[in-house]
Amino acid sequence: MNRREVLKVAALGTVSVGLLVSGIVAAAHDFTESYHGRQITVSHFDGNVTVYIDGRQLHLMKYGEDAYLSAMCHYEFAPTPLAAARRAVDQLRGASLLETGSHQHD
Repeated sequence: MNRREVLKVAALGTVSVGLLVSGIVAAAHDFTESYHGRQITVSHFDGNVTVYIDGRQLHLMKYGEDAYLSAMCHYEFAPTPLAAARRAVDQLRGASLLETGSHQHD
C-alpha cells in the first residue's frame, strides 16, 4: 500500500466510526422524572422501551399503538410507558418494586 491508500483507509475508518457513534446516540434516549418521591426512568434504545423505578426494571408489555401494560397494573392499559410507570408507583404505595425473574429460595 502506498501513502495515498493508507490515508484513504484511515479517513474511511474515521468516518465509519463517527457514523456509528452518531447512530448509537440517535437510537438511545433516556428520560428520568421524580414521581411521588420515586425515580422513574424510561429508556428508549433501538426501538425497545425499558422502564425503571428506583433503578429496578418494571416489566412492561406493549399491545398495539399507545397501549402498555405493566406487571403491576395488568388490568388497565396505559397510553405511554411513563404513564404505566406512574400507575405502578401508585400501586406500590411506597413499597419497593421487586425484580422480575429474581426469585431465590434459600
